[in-house]
Amino acid sequence: MEIQTAKVPKENVAECYSSLRELHAHKQKESAEASRVHGYHPDRFAHEPEKLETYHKLTAAINRAKDSGDIKTLREIAEDPHGFILR
Repeated sequence: MEIQTAKVPKENVAECYSSLRELHAHKQKESAEASRVHGYHPDRFAHEPEKLETYHKLTAAINRAKDSGDIKTLREIAEDPHGFILR
């Protein structure tokens, strides 16, 4: 298998690197958003049966948002998890 490379004019190299840096920063931000919501995994509440179902539902909402790339919902959960639960 041969890997092809594109030749980028020198005047566009800085722009390409800038775009890559922006993409990387965006991906890191998405990852940070996802990490913040992991504190609500139902396993953490196994000793509190009255909370277990609630956190199962919250984790399911988090997983759906992650799977669909719904950063807005992940942010909503991360910013106010208890408010999200009460909806």
